[in-house]
Amino acid sequence: MIDYIRKNKNILNAKELENSVATELIDEQNEYLDPYIIRNAVEKCLDNLKPKAREIFKLNKFEGLTYEEIAEYMKISKRSVEDNMSKIMIYLKEELKNHPDIFN
Repeated sequence: MIDYIRKNKNILNAKELENSVATELIDEQNEYLDPYIIRNAVEKCLDNLKPKAREIFKLNKFEGLTYEEIAEYMKISKRSVEDNMSKIMIYLKEELKNHPDIFN
């Protein structure tokens, strides 16, 4: 049962990520976006992040951990997690606005 909940939670978090990024981009570009294209573009952008930042992002968005849980797991401050996530989301938004697979 716990595995089922965890699996569905991860799917939901990935879908929430796709929807939140898509919503921001659609609001700015007023176009329809395919969530699978967005997911692939996000994953490509993640490859450009430092390993620590990439891990923080994946733990939060794909695994569903809270900032506090990430801080405890990685033995860093919650503030560090917050700062990293803020920078990552700004970076992703900027990168995805200009991504050729999303907007022609």
